[in-house]
Parts: sequence; C-alpha cells; structure tokens
Amino acid sequence: MEFRILGPLEALNGTQVIDLRGSREQVVLAMLLLDVDRVVPVDRLIDAIWDDTPPRTARTQVYICISALRRRLAAAGWPDVIASQSPGYIIRRGPWRLDADVFEEAVARAHEDRQAGRLAEAADRLRAALALWRGHALAGVPSRLVQAAAVRLRERQLHAIEEWAVLGLQLGAHDALLGPLFAAVAEHPFRERLHEHLMLALYRAGRQAEALEVFRGLRRRLVDELGLEPSPTLQELERAILDKSPSLDPPPVRKPGQVTAGRPVPRQLPADIADFTGRKQLADAVLRHLARPCAAERSWALPIVAFSGKAGVGKTALAVHVAHRLQRYFPDGQFYVDLRASKGRPVPAQQVLRRLLRALGVGDAERLDGLDELTDLYRTQLADRRMLVVLDDAASAEHVLPLLPGSPSCAVVVVARHRLPGLCGARQFEVDVLEAETAVDLLSEVAGPDRIRREPDAARSLAMLCG
Repeated sequence: MEFRILGPLEALNGTQVIDLRGSREQVVLAMLLLDVDRVVPVDRLIDAIWDDTPPRTARTQVYICISALRRRLAAAGWPDVIASQSPGYIIRRGPWRLDADVFEEAVARAHEDRQAGRLAEAADRLRAALALWRGHALAGVPSRLVQAAAVRLRERQLHAIEEWAVLGLQLGAHDALLGPLFAAVAEHPFRERLHEHLMLALYRAGRQAEALEVFRGLRRRLVDELGLEPSPTLQELERAILDKSPSLDPPPVRKPGQVTAGRPVPRQLPADIADFTGRKQLADAVLRHLARPCAAERSWALPIVAFSGKAGVGKTALAVHVAHRLQRYFPDGQFYVDLRASKGRPVPAQQVLRRLLRALGVGDAERLDGLDELTDLYRTQLADRRMLVVLDDAASAEHVLPLLPGSPSCAVVVVARHRLPGLCGARQFEVDVLEAETAVDLLSEVAGPDRIRREPDAARSLAMLCG
C-alpha cells in the first residue's frame, strides 16, 4: 500500500512515495489525511482500526503507530507532519497537496468553466482531474470507516466521469468517450446515467445496434436481479434510437464565447448533487412529462412542472437533479434563476428578463423599460429554440408568468414554498419530507452503508430527527 505525498511544487519534479507495510499505520494515516487540518480524536482512530472490539491496549498501540509514522515521514524528509493536539492528532496543510484536493479543485474550476460556456476548457479540466485516479481510492485499507470515506470519494469520481461525458457529447467528441464509458459501465453495471451516455455516444458514432444492446443488457440485469425496469429517461432514449430521432443528432460545436448562427447557448444549471437519494417516483413522473425528443411534435402547450413544499425539504435539489437529466432534450440551453422570494425581496421580473436576454446575446435589452416589451422580446428569442427554464423560489404565479416562454418546444420547472394555482396548465407536485427508509438510505450515502447496517435503530432515529 502506498500513500502519495507531494512535495513543494517549486522544488519537486516527481512524487515522493512512503511505503507503509503495517495495516494499522495505513489506517491511521488514511484517517488523518481524510481530515486534514482537523483533529482526529484517538477514540475515532481506535474505532477505525478495531471497529467495535478494541483491545485494552488500544490507546498504547495507536501511540506506537503514530510514532512509527513520524519516523517514516521524517526519514522521507517530512518531519513534524503529524502533531499532537487534544484529544488526538492532526495533519496540517503544508507545502504539499493531496490528490483528492487537486481533484476537487479541478472539478470546481471545470464547473465554473461550464457555467461560463467554456465547454472545451471544462472538459479538459475534468479529463485532467480523472487522470489523477489510479485504481480505487484507499483500496485495501482494512477499516470500515476508511472504506466509508472511499465510497464517497468514488461517488465524486463517478459524478466527474458523467459530467465529462456530458461535455464530450456536447462537444461532439463521442468517439473519444467510448473506451472510458465502456470501462465505467463494466465496473458499475447498474448505473443508469453511465449507460445513457454510452448509448448516445454509440449512436452518434454510427453504432445503433450496439447502443440498443447496451440498453437491453442493462434491462436484463435490472429485471433478473432487482425486478426493476429501466428509468423513463432510458426507455425514451431507446425509442429515440430506434426511431433515429433528429433530437439525438450532435449539437453544433461552439467555441468559448462563439455565437453560432447568431445564438449563444446558455448553460446555467447549478451542479447536481452526487449523493442524490430517493424521490424516484416523483422524478420519473416529471421526466415522463418533460422528457420528449421534441415537445413541439406532441403538443401546442408549453410543458410546465411546479414543485411546492416547506423550506428545506429538498425542492431545489430535486429540480436541479431533474433538470440535469433533461439536458439532452434541450440542446439550445438551460436557464436557472433564483427568484429569492423566501429572502423577502423577490427579484423583479424586469431584472430577470434583462439578465436572460443578455445571456441570449440581445444587446439592446437595457433600453427597454416596460415589462410587456421585455416579455415580448424574450418570447420572440425563444420562439424556435428548445430551452429548459428553471425558476427557483418563486413568490407567486404572477411573479412567474412574464418569465414563461411562449413556445411548446421549451419547458419550465418552477419551485415555490406554496402551490401556484394561477399557473395554468402546470403539473403540480407536492414535495414532502423523505420517507423513513429513504432518509436512512441518504444517511447511508453520507456515513457509509456498513455503519448503518450495524446500527439500524440509531440510524433511523437520526434520520427522523433530521426531518
């Protein structure tokens, strides 16, 4: 087992490697590195090494592990890395960086690039971030607590792979995605979003039959092993592939800041939540309503979905999650607007419209004063586009109405504290607190499944106390 510790960037050409042969040393160093800049109590180190059956000499043995680690680090030129601080030990950030930190920083910068429309730069950053991974994080470290943290790191990696695939498909790089996506699907045979990206990449590479076989293989596994059918999104994608729907054609490749045919493509969705849990039936119902290859072929009415529910229940997380799953149906862009009604000062519709028109490349919107004029110009700009509009934290139907496109080729997701009966034609969904079992599943994603299985009553109590 090797832990990589990078030296000062200006003085180091390679990587210093410290070989730790003792399993207890591996566990202790892993726990300290997972909580850099925070004190790890001795009791937690004991739990990490021995789970619930520590020996009477546990504290002494932890001290011996710390002493051995200090000697190994000092011999490698890193003295005083581990410090004693009540009630345990701490590793403080110094002139070195952890791969996990470099990865998270690259992912965050990629998100900024994507939000600004710099898709190629975002894809390059994610590719570089994923290149930091060599096998599974913390593989072989014999500790329930360490492996729970490894699961969370692995989920972040998978989310980055999925985001990189989305960008690659938007940039027309479907051929380059096939190898990594095949490998990821083989390792995660039930992860539907990976299958979705692989199916689309294969179809765009002219391999329609293989794209359909990916779907059918997943369906066989889901039915045989779990008794489940694929999600509505995947079923809709299979139908679109069978029909060779034009909605699956790759979008025009745009360079940063470039306007194709006079049109920028806004990409304003916040990042999805990596450990999003539950709400499956609700999300599927929304997808069935909005996930259409071309809404204009099915209806003359603008499709609208409205989520309502009390504060903190997860309405925004659900709306953003669904919006990310809908992106490929709206290749002309996605708007996200926080209307801030719950803050006591809702953003005026005129201000929102000017912002959206600027994002659409309309330079003279600032000269228009009247709400009606701004709304007319906004709807004209969206008349033949396929765009998704997410309006979060709305005050009322009247607050939202001027922001609705007029074209059925678009779609709208509205989030509000209360139902909006004045939003005619909208599908209204009440978002309640998670059911007990789903709340425990979410806790399992955060704390690790092993501990939840060992302490089911405590986990259920904690989940219910969290509401």
